[in-house]
Parts: sequence; structure tokens; C-alpha cells
Amino acid sequence: MDKTAQARLVVQKIEQLPTLPVMVMRILEASSSDNSIKEISEIIEQDQTICARILRVANSAHFGSLHQITTISNAVALIGPNTVKGLVLGTSIVDMFKNENTEKRFDVGKFWIHSISSATAARLLSKHLMDIRADDLFTAAMLHDIGKIIFSIYFQDEYRIVLRNAEVYGKKDIVELEMGMFGTDHSVVGFWLGEKWKFPPLLLNCIRYHHKPEKAPPEYRTHCYVVGTSSILSAQVGQGSSVHNLIPDNPVEYLEYLKIPETKYEDIRKELKEQKENIEAF
Repeated sequence: MDKTAQARLVVQKIEQLPTLPVMVMRILEASSSDNSIKEISEIIEQDQTICARILRVANSAHFGSLHQITTISNAVALIGPNTVKGLVLGTSIVDMFKNENTEKRFDVGKFWIHSISSATAARLLSKHLMDIRADDLFTAAMLHDIGKIIFSIYFQDEYRIVLRNAEVYGKKDIVELEMGMFGTDHSVVGFWLGEKWKFPPLLLNCIRYHHKPEKAPPEYRTHCYVVGTSSILSAQVGQGSSVHNLIPDNPVEYLEYLKIPETKYEDIRKELKEQKENIEAF
């Protein structure tokens, strides 16, 4: 099958996926201001499964509360409205693909750990940047690789060849290998998926350009550099799996753009590694 036909199959598979649950869409559409805590809390309280997840996260060591969090409103206030939105969205997507992953072709657990690890890395990086919201970066980094799920579940045989070639040829760009097989790559596929599910522009651009941040629109370029760097950090410390097991070099050009010295980068990587237990608790 030629690459154009393969790309068309990918698009068709995305078009066949269901829409996001109504409750998830309501949470995403809620305001992101400080006044949104009440609104988001009231929506979450209508779903026991989401309630339990958010309370578990709020009481995890990751957020370091000195007291047990027992109400959703306190949990949303502690975690942050945008981070809660991201967690609800991310867990809903994982649940959706668990149902699709009937033949267990894809290790959803490892993928989720990589997503949370990348999101945590983005938070750590944001401490060293001006005018960047950590909440926005957390969600964008958590969702950056969702296009790989489509390849891994629906095109398993073809993607296995891609990953094998990536290991055979060393650190050859995974995007280049995906293009050779499918006529598109996971960042574009993730973008298409985000469009179907009406993701906001910041998320769409971070998904689309996390491998090519220099091509992102200026207003989202820094976010894309951070998300790309966070994914590399997660892969370097071996938390979860971004599907392939290649360990990338330090992203020197990304660090230069973000004005983060390599010594500081090493400190961030060490801190991320130390948070392994907290990340796996998600």
C-alpha cells in the first residue's frame, strides 16, 4: 500500500473514533479563571470515577498537601483548574483507548507514565521561564504523543517495523521513519485527533510542533520548545515509554532557545528522576 493510501486510512480511523464524553467537554469548556474552581468542581462532582481520581491525585505526594484533601473544590484549588482539565482529558482518552485496545497491542500504562513524566518535566522547566503558565504546559506535555496511540493500536504491524528500524538505525528520527511508512507522523496524527475533539489552539500547536518547535506560530513557539524538551527529559530518565526505547541526546538547540544552561537542565533531570514514585502514583 502506498503512503497516500496509508495516510488516508489513518484519517479514516480517526474519523471513526467517538467524540469525547459530554462531561469531559463541559469541563474543558469551563472558564480557566480563579473563579472557575466552583464551576469545575460542580461538574466533576457529578461523576464518581472522576471524583475519585482527582482526590487521589490531590492527596498524592506530587502536590505535597500537608492535610488530607476530602472535597473536590479543595482538590481543584490545590491542583489548579487547568491541570485538573488536563488530567480529566488525559484519563478519559486513556480509558477510551483501553476499550479500543482489546488485543492488548499497546501498553497503555507505560504510555501514561511517560505522559505524566513529560508533564511533570514541563512543570519543572516552567519554573525557569517567564510568562509561561505551568498549568498550560502540564496539559500540553501530557498529550503531546497521543498520535502514537493511533499507530500503535490500529497499525500495529506497520508500526512495529517503524520501531524496529528506529532501533536498528540508532537514533534516526522517529518522525522520518513514520513518514516513510505512513506518509504522515504521530505529531500530525495527534493534531488531527485534537481537531476532532476540539482541543484549544495551544494544545493543538504543542502536539503538532513538539518535534519541530521552530516551525510553530510565534505565540506558541516557547510552549512547543518546552514540550519537546520535557518529552526528551522523560525518555532520558526512563519513566514509562514513549513507544520506542531510544534515549535521545540533550536537546542543545532547545535549551539555547529557552535560555536554560545545561547545568540547570541536569538539575531538572535529577529532580524528575527523584519524582518517579510520585509520577507512577498517578
